Amino acid sequence: MAQYDDIFHAVGVSSEELTAEEAVAAIAVVVAAADTSLDELDVDFLADVLWEFDIFEEYSNEDLLDILDRVLEIAEDQELGVVFNTANKYIGEELVLDAFGVGVSVLVDEETFSIPLSKMTLLKEFQKTLGVEETEAGELIDEVIAAIKEAETSYVDDEYETIILENFHDKVYSSPLGNFRLKIPVLADKGGKLQFQEGMVEFSDNFATLLRIDYYLISQKQANKIESLGLKDYLPHVLLDKYVPWGIVANLPKSKVEYSEFIEQVMSGAYFILIYMPDVSTVTHQESNGSGAKKNAYRGLLIFKKHNFLYVISKQHYFKDSKGFENTETLAKEIKQQIFEFVGTIEFFDINSKTQESEDRRKE
Repeated sequence: MAQYDDIFHAVGVSSEELTAEEAVAAIAVVVAAADTSLDELDVDFLADVLWEFDIFEEYSNEDLLDILDRVLEIAEDQELGVVFNTANKYIGEELVLDAFGVGVSVLVDEETFSIPLSKMTLLKEFQKTLGVEETEAGELIDEVIAAIKEAETSYVDDEYETIILENFHDKVYSSPLGNFRLKIPVLADKGGKLQFQEGMVEFSDNFATLLRIDYYLISQKQANKIESLGLKDYLPHVLLDKYVPWGIVANLPKSKVEYSEFIEQVMSGAYFILIYMPDVSTVTHQESNGSGAKKNAYRGLLIFKKHNFLYVISKQHYFKDSKGFENTETLAKEIKQQIFEFVGTIEFFDINSKTQESEDRRKE
């Protein structure tokens, strides 16, 4: 018997009926479990994969987990091949490409943004059994990988430009897109500087001040998800599943979230977390040999939606000793308040409204 014949050339279907959405989710489960076991599946990862497809656009994270739970219950009582046949029966022709895209997404290595060679046989057998043509499959694989790369790397820092405040004559910083401005919160005589790149500006000085603003223009697809899921589900997803893994943990693997809170009364809904980050390098504290000292730090992050942008505002707090803060909740409250005060100095603008007003004036 050839490899994966027990999955893609199995006989029989389950007596269980599936919705189209459950069938697509079942495809994700089968592909993910093909080289492992059901017990080792990361259900949260599978939910994230499904969430990126339009068919699940109006589903909350809880809805997706419920669907996956039902599929897993069926899979535990059946062979994977029977589950695949059952899913294939219920997806229908209109969802074949969605099902293939979901399977591809499960197989992509998110570090290299490619499908590992060890998974190519599985991919080819999966493609052939679904009946997806070679050209169409190649195009869809490229689209899936490009979408994953764009989603993940949008939260990764590229090289940024640094300006020492002695050489920066304005006391106010305005974003290049015109969506916000604020009085610069650090001083030149304290070694103040600002670093910026597309979608980010960071303020720091020689006295351990570190304030940062990340901002992301909300796409129509993201706007639809926010509308269907609500900020209480959407904001934690962005911060915990996208920003923190790629923007922080990728560089500081020992970092961990120690406090989280959804705050309804701030910006019509905001989400705050506190992250412990051991062994942070900082050039503002030097060892006797002149090298950057290694210090432990906590970073508070607040994510919220304002007009047509998502904002992540963060503040970092360093520690001289090797241990973390004993009372995390007290520290969280302190840093959260400092971030609130910083947000209060920012003036936000609705650039869509500005664009519309300009167009209206031109028409007049």
